[in-house]
Amino acid sequence: MDWIERLEKGNVQFAILLILLAFYLLTKSVIFAVLTALFILFAVGIEVYVGIKKHGVKKEILETIATVIVALLLWFGFQRVMHTETPISAIVSCSMLPSLDRGDLIFVKGLDEYRAPVLHVTGKDIASLKGLSRVYRGNEYLGSIPGSIMSYCQATLEGWCVDFASNPGNYKEVKGNFTFQYKKCTRKFLGLNTEKEEPCLAYLQYKDEKIFFNASNDVLVYRPTKAELFGMFGDIVHRAYVRLVDEKGNEYYLTQGDNNNVMDIQFYSYKFNKGNYPVKKSNVLGKVVFRVPYLGYYKLFLSLYFTEDPLCNTVLIRT
Repeated sequence: MDWIERLEKGNVQFAILLILLAFYLLTKSVIFAVLTALFILFAVGIEVYVGIKKHGVKKEILETIATVIVALLLWFGFQRVMHTETPISAIVSCSMLPSLDRGDLIFVKGLDEYRAPVLHVTGKDIASLKGLSRVYRGNEYLGSIPGSIMSYCQATLEGWCVDFASNPGNYKEVKGNFTFQYKKCTRKFLGLNTEKEEPCLAYLQYKDEKIFFNASNDVLVYRPTKAELFGMFGDIVHRAYVRLVDEKGNEYYLTQGDNNNVMDIQFYSYKFNKGNYPVKKSNVLGKVVFRVPYLGYYKLFLSLYFTEDPLCNTVLIRT
């Protein structure tokens, strides 16, 4: 079993992991993603096997327990330093391109306040964001729907959806004192040198104040509730669009992925009958302060996130 002992050496394992990741990045084949995850588990097994062979079962168990304890102490210590329960994470999707890419390893820091425009609203305003959207074409009222025009037109064959796709600037959705105005954006297809125009959010208006997308706002990591659509996908990494403060001092954030056409609050699934709510400040885990490209893939593969989403080959350009 000399080959096992040679394979147990850290530099050999490290080289194999790099080679497997390189093949995945070149081919984006699920096969290499699965092989990477299996090799990580295999490498752990080799470590245990060689340890038992050298020191015996009892000592190997004690060393494993000691390693786990040290790892936990380091993790809890890092949590305290970064003021968040999730100081390190990995980007799962491509909804934050080009700012963050799938497979980025990110470092997260919790703060008392995050950079975004502030709107002073009422509790009634917050409640309205959880209700139906009133849809308008110009001044013509078209009806009330859950979620947004984008979600509705992706799920139905409503006649005016064809016009919306061609003339999104004529459409808006209203929730209480909030207005979501649309416009045309350009989606560029990477590697194909092609692009197409499609609807996207132009701005959010609260009463007479307009808020536009700002790439200098903080990128937040937040945990949706289980009742929400995004609660099915774990922690979300999206940019703060605006901070809402009600009359009681309660704070909420509206967020949006840089590569998404609309805000998170506008997403709705007709299959699951679920949408998203304003993000409570208590559900914000922190903001992204640093990233390391590619290293997050190892975490993704071990978590069985093998496939990319369709956004990974495109970038939204806001004009």
